[in-house]
Amino acid sequence: MANINKIVETYRGRGLSKAEKGDYAGAIDDFTQVLRLDPSDAAIYYNRGLCYLFTFQFDRAIDDFDESLRQFPVYAVAIQNQSIARANLGDFDGAMQDYDELSVITRLQAEAHFNRGIARGEQRNYDAAIQDFNEALRIQPKMVEAVLSRGSAHLGKGMPDKALADFSEAIQIDPSSQTYYVRAITRMDIGDIEGAIDDFTQSLQHNPDFPGAYYSRGVAWGDYGETDKALADLNEFVQREPEDPFGYYTRGMIRADLFDIQGALADFSESIRLEARFPPIYNERGTLYMEVGRPDLALGDFTQAIELDPDSEEGFFNRGLAHLDMDNLPAAIADFTTVIEKSPTAEIYLQRSFTYARLEDWENAIADVNRAIALEPQLAGAYHARGLLRMDREEYQAAIEDFSKTIALDIENVDAYNERAFAYFQLDDMQKAIQ
Repeated sequence: MANINKIVETYRGRGLSKAEKGDYAGAIDDFTQVLRLDPSDAAIYYNRGLCYLFTFQFDRAIDDFDESLRQFPVYAVAIQNQSIARANLGDFDGAMQDYDELSVITRLQAEAHFNRGIARGEQRNYDAAIQDFNEALRIQPKMVEAVLSRGSAHLGKGMPDKALADFSEAIQIDPSSQTYYVRAITRMDIGDIEGAIDDFTQSLQHNPDFPGAYYSRGVAWGDYGETDKALADLNEFVQREPEDPFGYYTRGMIRADLFDIQGALADFSESIRLEARFPPIYNERGTLYMEVGRPDLALGDFTQAIELDPDSEEGFFNRGLAHLDMDNLPAAIADFTTVIEKSPTAEIYLQRSFTYARLEDWENAIADVNRAIALEPQLAGAYHARGLLRMDREEYQAAIEDFSKTIALDIENVDAYNERAFAYFQLDDMQKAIQ
């Protein structure tokens, strides 16, 4: 028996050491050997469960936490009885050691519920996760991690009000940079931008060296329309995290909003240097290249975005616009057609119609406008476009009907009035043309 105990302690110590160093697979092997020799070791089930959790083996983690929670109460009763016996025998030091061990067991019980809740949350079993977090809090009412995780589970269930209540409770327990930050992110998600900014500011007051709070508050200021403040926060973030590509990307977006095109281009280029496989950066930089009259450079960026994400409707649409700007009309039609195959909308049908019209392919141009109208019967621009096509084909009466429909939907469309007047003029109806 002594030899077995020595083997168990060897595996136990080695497993704990491996787990502490991040060698979770090795720790699992050692803990498994312990449990093969001593299947009643609740703490080892708990520690192996943690290793399974850290290696994303959620089913196995839950099984181990289940077993540890079955065994902890039995172990706790034994320790408690032993403590009473020692006290009755006058061994008060031994009794105090037992109480200390009992305190550790109680803490481990709470942590086992907490970690099982984490594993269940990863499996999107949010109700069971919430039950575990509640049980952890019953044992340890001030366990802020359990309150925060319960809030995350409520978010997973689509219950942001309950999540906010949890995050507010966490702040009451521990008003820290982390707790304010977590509540701020949720406020951002539900559109409470002012509240989010307040919480990010509180987070930074508790920890002025928290780069993520500068970044997130910068995004919030941007959403709030305070672009100068957004830029200041993002400058701070980039200074603190110069190797983070998304800091440059987001600052580039703000600079573009401020019409600092060259600054935005520089940020997007730096973001691409740091992270070359993020399609949205190429789309954003390509769009700016279009604005500065460089569709050739834009074409390369949009093509790269498509290569990285072949399902990107935005990439094909943008590249179609670049082809259009360079008079590569068949290529533009091919890209617009790809977008239509993925997601047919009135906008893309109108864009392809315009391209067909430039090729003087009137039949396809009219067909696409008709498709746009079928999708959005109240879209004034579609009737306007069809009216112009009918004017080109000298179908003046039909064009008048389309311009009249355009005006009915958009009474301030001056061009439609002028074009309808010209159509009346072509029909020699001077009175209506003058009107």
